[in-house]
Amino acid sequence: MDKIIKNDYKLIIFDFDGTLVDSVPSIHKTANIMAKQYGMKPISIKKVKTAVGAGLSRFLEDIFREVIKRYGIEKVKSDYVKLYNKNFTYKIKTFSGVKKVLNKLKKNKIIMIILSNKLFYFIKKSCQYVGIDKFFKKIIGRGDLKKDKPDAYPINYISKKYRINKKNILLVGDSQYDAECAARAGVDFFYFNYGYGDKNKTKKFKPTYIGEKMFDLLKVIKL
Repeated sequence: MDKIIKNDYKLIIFDFDGTLVDSVPSIHKTANIMAKQYGMKPISIKKVKTAVGAGLSRFLEDIFREVIKRYGIEKVKSDYVKLYNKNFTYKIKTFSGVKKVLNKLKKNKIIMIILSNKLFYFIKKSCQYVGIDKFFKKIIGRGDLKKDKPDAYPINYISKKYRINKKNILLVGDSQYDAECAARAGVDFFYFNYGYGDKNKTKKFKPTYIGEKMFDLLKVIKL
C-alpha cells in the first residue's frame, strides 16, 4: 500500500467469507457431494469461488440452475444446508494475520461487527471453530435485518444502533457486494484483493483502500 493518512475509525464492519476466513474448501466439498447426488459433473473450485458472496439462494442458482428447475429452490436449499452443516469446518481457516489484527483492534477499543450474506448459524459456529468469535460485538447474517448487502440498510442500521457517525465507520470486504454496500451507505471501504470477489467489478466502485494482506488494515486506522 502507498503511504496514507490514518483515519479515526471507531467501528469496523467485516465481511466473512473471503475476508476473515478461507471457507471455499468446505463450500466446494458440499457442492460436489450435492452434485454427485443429483447426477451432475464435478464442480470446479473456481466456479464455487465466483459464486460466493451474494447469499445462499444466488449461490445455488449459479451452481445448480438445472436442478432447481426440476426440484425448486427450497428443496435444493434444504439439501445444501443439511450437507453443509456436516462439512462447514472442512479445511476452514483464518487468513494470515487475521487473529493478530483483530486482537490489536480490540485492545484499542475498536467496535467490530461481522456483516455477511451467509446464515448467522454458520458464521457463529465457524468463528467459534477458528477462535475469533470473542472479537466481535455483533454478527449479522443473511435475513437477520430487513435487507441484506449490497443494500445500504445494514450499515445504516449499525450506524444508528451504535450511534457512530458514518465517517467513523469502515467496511472491510473482498467483493463487489461489499463495495456496493459501502458506496450506497456512504462509508469508506477497504478492499482486500486476496478474497473471492470479482476484482474488476469491485474496483468499479472505487474502494477507499486496497490491501493485499490483513496487516495492511492497520495502516489506515488511528490507534
